Amino acid sequence: MVSYRKRGNVWQYEISYKDQFGKYKKLRKSGFQHKSEAILAASQIQIEHPNLSSAKSSEEPLVSYYKRWIVIFKKNVVSKITY
Repeated sequence: MVSYRKRGNVWQYEISYKDQFGKYKKLRKSGFQHKSEAILAASQIQIEHPNLSSAKSSEEPLVSYYKRWIVIFKKNVVSKITY
């Protein structure tokens, strides 16, 4: 996933990806005068390194994710009435 942000007077791109061991990493570069330059540079990085698998959101619906999350992290931690 690529994100862009303005830092002072220059633009930065940040590419989030998983490495070969499954750890999340970020690749950043700053110093672009225009956002379009940052977009172009990030696109070129993704073309040159096709093995960068971007971290994408899951295909799981939010409702089922939340039900699974609340059972794992909250069921035995909060009171019964809160749960």
